[in-house]
Amino acid sequence: MKNGKLKKKFVKNSTSKKFQKQAYPNIFVKNRFQRKMYRVINRSKVSDNKTYKYSGLAFLIFPELIAQLAQTDYETYLQEQFYKPLGTAEDLAKIMHLYQTYGTYKGKQLLSEQTMKEFTKIQFPENENRRGLGFDKPLIGNDTLSLKNAYPSPLTSPSSFGHSGFTGTFAWTDPENQMVYIFLSNRVYTTRAHRN
Repeated sequence: MKNGKLKKKFVKNSTSKKFQKQAYPNIFVKNRFQRKMYRVINRSKVSDNKTYKYSGLAFLIFPELIAQLAQTDYETYLQEQFYKPLGTAEDLAKIMHLYQTYGTYKGKQLLSEQTMKEFTKIQFPENENRRGLGFDKPLIGNDTLSLKNAYPSPLTSPSSFGHSGFTGTFAWTDPENQMVYIFLSNRVYTTRAHRN
């Protein structure tokens, strides 16, 4: 975007030879858009103070990184390693249960327990940054707070983790209490002006 408008150099409202990748209805990105984004990401500076800033960069990088490490395309890797063993990719409860058991599902270790524990622990508590790697965590000292001030609840264990979305969608798991909580919503339906 530039001055609130789409940059015609990278995004167009109709398809053409150089704009064949559809991002949304009536929005097409340049065929080399992904390569351009990786260059921008590669040049971006990383903060030294380790505070939390919401960014989707990791979720753009992970598929490419996984594809390189697995030596297969990202979609095939997900299908073979997760979706087929889980039985259904649309079942969020199964995925949250996989997380709750630190990567085990039906007796099979689909993700490394060590990796899951690393991604779900608070990374920089000395900076009062409660976040894990790709997962949110309860507030530091959460169990001492009132229900009104706690996040997500003062009853969740420090080992719990999950993610909340802009639309109000919320998925959380607590390995210590063996509990999964999923709330699916869309508070921006029909527009972002909807604030209920």
